[in-house]
Amino acid sequence: MYEVYGTKGCGFCIQATKVLDRLDADYTYTDLSVLTDHDKARLQEIAGKTFRTVPQIFKIEDNVMKHIGGYTELMESLND
Repeated sequence: MYEVYGTKGCGFCIQATKVLDRLDADYTYTDLSVLTDHDKARLQEIAGKTFRTVPQIFKIEDNVMKHIGGYTELMESLND
């Protein structure tokens, strides 16, 4: 299960969801503008860094949320 966080009109966000669609991967997409500051801070704490770009992609396995990164890191993780 993936969680993709992005913004309206973000090309890399659209590309990331298209890749996940082609792979028939289970994912959710959330626009960052609907998140509270608390939710954003929680995600940045999990990632271990402040978000400067979108998308920010996480993978959930065995109830553990792991930060993948952006579109490039998603593609790298899928090729591993």
